[in-house]
Amino acid sequence: MDSNYRKITPEEVFFIFKEEHRLCSQFDVEADPTVDLTMDSSIKEWRYSMDLLPWRKLGKYLNEEFEINISENDWESTLEPSRTKRLGDVCRLISNHAQIEIVKPIKLFGKDCLSASLFKTIKRNLTKRGVDTSDLKPSTLIEPYLKNYFGEFIEQINKNYTGVIPEIKTNETKLSKSNSLIWPALILVFIAGFFWNPLFGLAVILLIIGLFSGNASRKEFEDQNDMMFIPEIKTFRDLVERIIEKKYAIQQKI
Repeated sequence: MDSNYRKITPEEVFFIFKEEHRLCSQFDVEADPTVDLTMDSSIKEWRYSMDLLPWRKLGKYLNEEFEINISENDWESTLEPSRTKRLGDVCRLISNHAQIEIVKPIKLFGKDCLSASLFKTIKRNLTKRGVDTSDLKPSTLIEPYLKNYFGEFIEQINKNYTGVIPEIKTNETKLSKSNSLIWPALILVFIAGFFWNPLFGLAVILLIIGLFSGNASRKEFEDQNDMMFIPEIKTFRDLVERIIEKKYAIQQKI
Protein backbone atom coordinates (compact mmCIF):
# COMPACT_ATOMS: atom_id res chain seq x y z
CA MET A 1 0.00 0.00 0.00
CA ASP A 2 1.19 3.51 -0.85
CA SER A 3 2.63 5.16 2.28
CA ASN A 4 0.59 8.27 1.50
CA TYR A 5 -2.63 6.31 2.03
CA ARG A 6 -4.11 4.02 4.63
CA LYS A 7 -7.00 1.60 4.75
CA ILE A 8 -10.31 3.15 5.81
CA THR A 9 -12.24 1.30 8.52
CA PRO A 10 -15.95 0.34 8.37
CA GLU A 11 -16.58 2.67 11.31
CA GLU A 12 -15.02 5.59 9.41
CA VAL A 13 -17.16 4.83 6.36
CA PHE A 14 -20.26 4.82 8.58
CA PHE A 15 -19.26 8.16 10.13
CA ILE A 16 -18.98 9.60 6.61
CA PHE A 17 -22.51 8.42 5.78
CA LYS A 18 -23.89 9.69 9.08
CA GLU A 19 -22.33 13.12 8.57
CA GLU A 20 -23.60 13.24 4.97
CA HIS A 21 -27.09 12.63 6.32
CA ARG A 22 -26.72 15.32 8.99
CA LEU A 23 -25.40 17.93 6.57
CA CYS A 24 -27.38 17.22 3.40
CA SER A 25 -30.79 15.80 4.31
CA GLN A 26 -32.08 19.21 5.42
CA PHE A 27 -31.81 20.48 1.84
CA ASP A 28 -33.71 17.60 0.19
CA VAL A 29 -37.48 17.66 0.62
CA GLU A 30 -37.62 13.92 -0.11
CA ALA A 31 -35.06 13.08 2.59
CA ASP A 32 -35.76 12.63 6.32
CA PRO A 33 -33.31 14.41 8.66
CA THR A 34 -34.96 12.83 11.73
CA VAL A 35 -33.76 9.29 10.98
CA ASP A 36 -31.08 8.09 13.42
CA LEU A 37 -28.77 5.94 11.32
CA THR A 38 -26.79 3.06 12.82
CA MET A 39 -24.69 0.26 11.39
CA ASP A 40 -27.78 -1.95 11.81
CA SER A 41 -30.05 0.38 9.83
CA SER A 42 -31.51 -1.35 6.79
CA ILE A 43 -30.47 -0.24 3.31
CA LYS A 44 -34.08 0.79 2.75
CA GLU A 45 -34.01 3.06 5.81
CA TRP A 46 -30.68 4.57 4.77
CA ARG A 47 -31.91 5.23 1.23
CA TYR A 48 -35.14 6.74 2.58
CA SER A 49 -33.27 9.01 5.01
CA MET A 50 -31.13 10.43 2.19
CA ASP A 51 -33.45 10.05 -0.83
CA LEU A 52 -30.77 7.88 -2.43
CA LEU A 53 -30.67 6.42 -5.93
CA PRO A 54 -31.67 2.84 -6.90
CA TRP A 55 -28.97 0.27 -6.20
CA ARG A 56 -27.21 0.31 -9.61
CA LYS A 57 -26.84 4.11 -9.76
CA LEU A 58 -26.04 4.25 -6.04
CA GLY A 59 -23.24 1.72 -6.46
CA LYS A 60 -21.80 3.74 -9.34
CA TYR A 61 -21.95 6.93 -7.26
CA LEU A 62 -20.22 5.26 -4.28
CA ASN A 63 -17.47 4.00 -6.59
CA GLU A 64 -16.85 7.61 -7.64
CA GLU A 65 -17.10 9.03 -4.14
CA PHE A 66 -14.61 6.58 -2.61
CA GLU A 67 -12.51 6.20 -5.80
CA ILE A 68 -12.99 2.43 -5.90
CA ASN A 69 -14.07 -0.11 -8.52
CA ILE A 70 -16.58 -2.52 -6.96
CA SER A 71 -18.46 -4.61 -9.52
CA GLU A 72 -22.20 -4.34 -10.15
CA ASN A 73 -22.65 -7.93 -8.91
CA ASP A 74 -21.04 -7.06 -5.57
CA TRP A 75 -23.14 -3.91 -5.24
CA GLU A 76 -26.32 -5.76 -6.05
CA SER A 77 -25.65 -8.49 -3.50
CA THR A 78 -24.86 -5.85 -0.86
CA LEU A 79 -27.65 -3.34 -1.59
CA GLU A 80 -30.49 -5.72 -2.49
CA PRO A 81 -32.91 -6.70 -1.07
CA SER A 82 -32.89 -3.35 0.67
CA ARG A 83 -35.22 -4.48 3.48
CA THR A 84 -32.87 -7.12 4.86
CA LYS A 85 -29.40 -5.81 3.99
CA ARG A 86 -27.73 -3.52 6.53
CA LEU A 87 -25.78 -0.29 6.27
CA GLY A 88 -22.92 -2.02 8.06
CA ASP A 89 -22.63 -4.41 5.09
CA VAL A 90 -22.08 -1.42 2.79
CA CYS A 91 -19.48 0.05 5.15
CA ARG A 92 -17.55 -3.23 5.31
CA LEU A 93 -17.61 -3.67 1.52
CA ILE A 94 -16.26 -0.16 0.93
CA SER A 95 -13.66 -0.64 3.68
CA ASN A 96 -12.29 -3.68 1.84
CA HIS A 97 -11.52 -1.56 -1.22
CA ALA A 98 -11.12 2.09 -0.20
CA GLN A 99 -8.19 4.07 1.13
CA ILE A 100 -7.91 7.50 2.68
CA GLU A 101 -5.11 9.94 2.05
CA ILE A 102 -2.59 10.75 4.77
CA VAL A 103 -1.77 14.44 4.56
CA LYS A 104 1.80 15.22 5.60
CA PRO A 105 3.42 18.65 6.09
CA ILE A 106 5.38 20.12 3.22
CA LYS A 107 8.48 22.28 3.42
CA LEU A 108 7.74 25.98 3.20
CA PHE A 109 10.60 28.45 3.74
CA GLY A 110 12.59 25.63 5.31
CA LYS A 111 9.89 24.66 7.84
CA ASP A 112 7.24 21.96 7.92
CA CYS A 113 3.86 23.48 7.07
CA LEU A 114 0.76 21.32 7.54
CA SER A 115 -1.70 24.08 6.62
CA ALA A 116 -0.12 24.60 3.18
CA SER A 117 -0.20 20.84 2.57
CA LEU A 118 -3.87 20.60 3.58
CA PHE A 119 -4.87 23.50 1.36
CA LYS A 120 -2.98 22.03 -1.59
CA THR A 121 -4.68 18.64 -1.03
CA ILE A 122 -8.16 20.16 -0.75
CA LYS A 123 -7.64 22.15 -3.96
CA ARG A 124 -6.38 19.07 -5.81
CA ASN A 125 -9.27 16.88 -4.67
CA LEU A 126 -11.88 19.49 -5.61
CA THR A 127 -10.28 19.82 -9.03
CA LYS A 128 -10.48 16.04 -9.51
CA ARG A 129 -14.24 16.25 -8.94
CA GLY A 130 -14.69 18.86 -11.66
CA VAL A 131 -14.65 22.00 -9.49
CA ASP A 132 -13.12 25.12 -11.05
CA THR A 133 -10.29 25.96 -8.63
CA SER A 134 -8.30 28.24 -10.92
CA ASP A 135 -8.84 31.24 -8.63
CA LEU A 136 -8.91 29.33 -5.35
CA LYS A 137 -6.70 30.81 -2.62
CA PRO A 138 -6.64 30.41 1.19
CA SER A 139 -8.53 33.70 1.50
CA THR A 140 -11.26 32.61 -0.94
CA LEU A 141 -14.76 32.57 0.51
CA ILE A 142 -16.38 29.15 0.81
CA GLU A 143 -19.95 30.39 0.18
CA PRO A 144 -19.73 30.47 -3.67
CA TYR A 145 -18.36 26.92 -3.70
CA LEU A 146 -21.19 25.71 -1.48
CA LYS A 147 -23.70 27.34 -3.82
CA ASN A 148 -22.17 26.19 -7.12
CA TYR A 149 -20.52 22.88 -6.14
CA PHE A 150 -22.44 21.77 -3.07
CA GLY A 151 -22.27 18.02 -3.75
CA GLU A 152 -18.62 17.97 -4.76
CA PHE A 153 -17.55 20.20 -1.85
CA ILE A 154 -19.38 18.21 0.85
CA GLU A 155 -18.34 14.89 -0.65
CA GLN A 156 -14.63 15.70 -0.66
CA ILE A 157 -14.38 17.53 2.66
CA ASN A 158 -16.62 15.10 4.52
CA LYS A 159 -14.89 12.01 3.14
CA ASN A 160 -11.36 13.16 3.93
CA TYR A 161 -12.02 15.25 7.06
CA THR A 162 -15.23 13.83 8.48
CA GLY A 163 -16.79 15.84 11.30
CA VAL A 164 -15.09 19.19 10.71
CA ILE A 165 -18.18 20.94 9.27
CA PRO A 166 -20.36 22.04 12.21
CA GLU A 167 -23.45 23.06 10.22
CA ILE A 168 -24.62 24.54 6.94
CA LYS A 169 -27.18 27.31 6.83
CA THR A 170 -29.09 29.24 4.20
CA ASN A 171 -30.19 32.86 4.19
CA GLU A 172 -33.82 33.47 5.08
CA THR A 173 -34.70 36.71 3.35
CA LYS A 174 -38.18 38.22 3.22
CA LEU A 175 -39.60 40.45 0.49
CA SER A 176 -39.26 44.13 1.25
CA LYS A 177 -42.08 45.79 3.14
CA SER A 178 -42.46 48.56 0.53
CA ASN A 179 -43.05 46.02 -2.22
CA SER A 180 -45.60 44.12 -0.14
CA LEU A 181 -47.65 47.32 0.24
CA ILE A 182 -47.88 48.03 -3.49
CA TRP A 183 -50.45 45.38 -4.27
CA PRO A 184 -52.99 46.31 -1.54
CA ALA A 185 -52.67 49.94 -2.66
CA LEU A 186 -53.22 48.91 -6.27
CA ILE A 187 -56.40 47.03 -5.38
CA LEU A 188 -57.77 50.04 -3.52
CA VAL A 189 -57.00 52.32 -6.46
CA PHE A 190 -58.80 49.99 -8.87
CA ILE A 191 -61.85 49.96 -6.61
CA ALA A 192 -61.79 53.74 -6.36
CA GLY A 193 -61.40 53.93 -10.14
CA PHE A 194 -64.93 52.68 -10.60
CA PHE A 195 -66.09 55.92 -9.04
CA TRP A 196 -63.46 58.33 -10.36
CA ASN A 197 -62.03 57.60 -13.85
CA PRO A 198 -58.70 59.53 -13.54
CA LEU A 199 -57.62 56.97 -10.95
CA PHE A 200 -57.43 54.34 -13.68
CA GLY A 201 -54.30 56.03 -15.01
CA LEU A 202 -52.74 55.93 -11.56
CA ALA A 203 -53.73 52.26 -11.29
CA VAL A 204 -51.93 51.44 -14.54
CA ILE A 205 -48.80 53.19 -13.30
CA LEU A 206 -48.93 51.32 -10.00
CA LEU A 207 -49.49 48.07 -11.89
CA ILE A 208 -46.33 48.59 -13.93
CA ILE A 209 -44.33 49.54 -10.84
CA GLY A 210 -45.72 46.53 -8.97
CA LEU A 211 -44.83 44.11 -11.74
CA PHE A 212 -41.25 45.36 -12.11
CA SER A 213 -40.52 45.72 -8.41
CA GLY A 214 -42.21 42.39 -7.70
CA ASN A 215 -40.07 40.57 -10.26
CA ALA A 216 -36.93 42.29 -8.97
CA SER A 217 -37.76 41.44 -5.37
CA ARG A 218 -38.55 37.83 -6.21
CA LYS A 219 -35.26 37.50 -8.08
CA GLU A 220 -33.39 39.06 -5.14
CA PHE A 221 -35.27 36.77 -2.77
CA GLU A 222 -34.41 33.66 -4.80
CA ASP A 223 -30.76 34.67 -5.19
CA GLN A 224 -30.32 35.38 -1.49
CA ASN A 225 -32.07 32.21 -0.42
CA ASP A 226 -29.76 30.24 -2.70
CA MET A 227 -26.84 31.33 -0.52
CA MET A 228 -25.34 28.63 1.67
CA PHE A 229 -22.74 29.30 4.34
CA ILE A 230 -20.97 27.73 7.28
CA PRO A 231 -21.16 30.25 10.16
CA GLU A 232 -17.86 29.19 11.72
CA ILE A 233 -15.94 28.67 8.48
CA LYS A 234 -15.97 31.60 6.05
CA THR A 235 -12.78 31.07 4.02
CA PHE A 236 -10.66 28.11 2.98
CA ARG A 237 -8.04 29.31 5.48
CA ASP A 238 -10.69 28.95 8.20
CA LEU A 239 -11.46 25.46 6.92
CA VAL A 240 -7.80 24.41 7.04
CA GLU A 241 -7.42 25.78 10.57
CA ARG A 242 -10.50 23.87 11.71
CA ILE A 243 -9.21 20.64 10.15
CA ILE A 244 -5.94 21.06 12.03
CA GLU A 245 -7.82 21.78 15.25
CA LYS A 246 -10.19 18.83 14.93
CA LYS A 247 -8.00 16.25 13.23
CA TYR A 248 -4.37 17.05 13.98
CA ALA A 249 -4.24 18.91 17.31
CA ILE A 250 -3.77 15.73 19.37
CA GLN A 251 -1.06 14.45 17.02
CA GLN A 252 0.82 17.75 17.22
CA LYS A 253 0.85 17.65 21.03
CA ILE A 254 2.39 14.17 21.13
